[in-house]
Amino acid sequence: MDREKSVPTKATLRVRAVCNESASLLGKPHSMPLLIGTLLFCLMATLAAYSCSLTLLAVSNLFELTDAAARIISLLADVLLLLLAVFLVMPLWLGRLRLAGLMTRGKRPLLRDLFYYFTSARRLCRAHLVGFLILLLFGVAILSGVAFFEIAFYLYRTVLTDVFLPLIAVLLLILLLLLALLLTLAVLALSCFFLLFGAIVVGNESLSVGASLRMAFDAGKQNFFALLYFSGRSLLWLLLSLVTVGVLQILYFSHFYILSYTRLAMALCPEEERT
Repeated sequence: MDREKSVPTKATLRVRAVCNESASLLGKPHSMPLLIGTLLFCLMATLAAYSCSLTLLAVSNLFELTDAAARIISLLADVLLLLLAVFLVMPLWLGRLRLAGLMTRGKRPLLRDLFYYFTSARRLCRAHLVGFLILLLFGVAILSGVAFFEIAFYLYRTVLTDVFLPLIAVLLLILLLLLALLLTLAVLALSCFFLLFGAIVVGNESLSVGASLRMAFDAGKQNFFALLYFSGRSLLWLLLSLVTVGVLQILYFSHFYILSYTRLAMALCPEEERT
């Protein structure tokens, strides 16, 4: 029993140590300006991609279209957003992740390192593949949660309201929503198995993408409690930043997270295990 309790305790202490190291690194004079500048640039690139998709929809609204044509235009807008995200936006975010990894290794990167994956065709193709996989993993987790809640409301509209009295139907809906929330949290917890994929694939260019994915899964299995605790802390930081309408996220928490994330990957995947 003591041994079982010690596993989460060791995981907690390890994550706290990593966070303390990251906070110390963030306090260096050159760290914050570089991280804020790269974050704002990546956010503007993301907003520009989203704006292109909205522009396509706005232009289509200027014409009288049939329902089928409107659905096709909407699908094309989604495809355009996905292509821009994979081919242009994700390489920038991965460049920022690599930049943070360099900082945790004690190096002092420059702003131009943000465009690292645009410096050669091989690097850019790798970034495209990695970006697609990250969006896929992230999308599966998010869409699963959305699907659970959609099913709950669908059952309420089509079954519960016809079979039960209104009050009982509402109470059953609340139970279904709680179940959907628990299932969503379970899916997010399982995503911790692949949480380190981004840091591993960016920090180890000699490894193939598939090998990096397997290594992330192995690290997730061996350090599940540490990654779960880290994810929980990060979620609380995000919720706290929402109170300030994202100001704390831009000014501090996002930089603290990316440094802690890369440092945690280095701690859980030592150099001898990554080569």
